[in-house]
Amino acid sequence: METPQNSATALVNKLDVNYKNAISEVFEFGQKLGLPVEFTELKREGPIHKATFSFKVTVGELTSCSFTYI
Repeated sequence: METPQNSATALVNKLDVNYKNAISEVFEFGQKLGLPVEFTELKREGPIHKATFSFKVTVGELTSCSFTYI
């Protein structure tokens, strides 16, 4: 007998849906390596309901200054 939970799991597997966003992926990466993760907002553009954010992202000693999140 198929339960609602089994149906939902089957649907997610069939659609290959990934509910993680880029921010959670970075945090998981840092956590797996035991490194601190820091996001620093550099710029915010556009209206509040459709803003675009630019961040500096640091994982341990690795830094990226071109991370944009919509």
